Amino acid sequence: MHNIHFYTLLYIDPNETRQLRGKNRSGDERIKIFLRNAAMLNKSLIEFGRIANPLTILTNEHDLIARLSDEIGYQDYDILEIPFSLNVPKGIKFYSAHYKIDAYKYLSTLDSERYSVLVDNDIVLLNDFPQEFFNIAEAGIPICYRLQGYDIDRIMKDTRKISPDTSVVEWCGGEFMSGKTKFWKELYERCVNIAPSYFSSLDKDLFHVGDEMLTSLAIAEMTDNGMRLLDAGTMNIIRRFWGANEDVSIKKLKASLIHLPADKVWIASKPLNSQFTPPEFIKSYSRYMRIFKFISRLKSLLH
Repeated sequence: MHNIHFYTLLYIDPNETRQLRGKNRSGDERIKIFLRNAAMLNKSLIEFGRIANPLTILTNEHDLIARLSDEIGYQDYDILEIPFSLNVPKGIKFYSAHYKIDAYKYLSTLDSERYSVLVDNDIVLLNDFPQEFFNIAEAGIPICYRLQGYDIDRIMKDTRKISPDTSVVEWCGGEFMSGKTKFWKELYERCVNIAPSYFSSLDKDLFHVGDEMLTSLAIAEMTDNGMRLLDAGTMNIIRRFWGANEDVSIKKLKASLIHLPADKVWIASKPLNSQFTPPEFIKSYSRYMRIFKFISRLKSLLH
């Protein structure tokens, strides 16, 4: 049996309000959307994938997550409250996302042979994992997700405002990262060392604010220091998919995990009491996209 465990972070900031599909959502409503996303991810991993261990939600509010899980009628994932110690300035953009660095710290404390995969919760498994993924996990090789299409000149310019001696030539998406404890320990330590300079640079018009900036800088340092990291994108392990802004249909995608950052609310609308099957999910999503694009075109014509 593969010693692969999936984790997702759900840090609760009671004062945070986020706009999801054009509507400000706060409090329990927002958290339930994330939980229903996590539930769909867990269902896809357990019911369709070859992942034996349930998804674990890492949080700062176990009792709240447990209560809201009862309210949505889903308890098949694990919930674990962990310590959070990163000194994140209050009021900054994507405040909660920065605490992903503390998730790195927790993963560095686990059994040395555990292969931990940290993912965002607005993800589903739609195609089988390639056998290569299981072989890599067995070998303990870390994987990150190198995003394509970013402005490398802008990345280099902005990251050097934070760390002048580091050349960041590739941007790491925060939705997928995997490895054993040694990898997580070094990643955490490097992120913590970079954090003071990063937080003091937030007034310098950075193109990105959040955990991806810290992580991309840390990964660049680690690869410069000789660490081998594989790319989840080129191996078709994950693909970020922007729904209505994409030129390709979701049914054409070959990646195993599909990240749907613009469609959290739609994922949360899916029933949790029926078995997860990729063909049905893809059919339903494709119908939703057709309707969404039609309504968007109508709105543009009326304005």
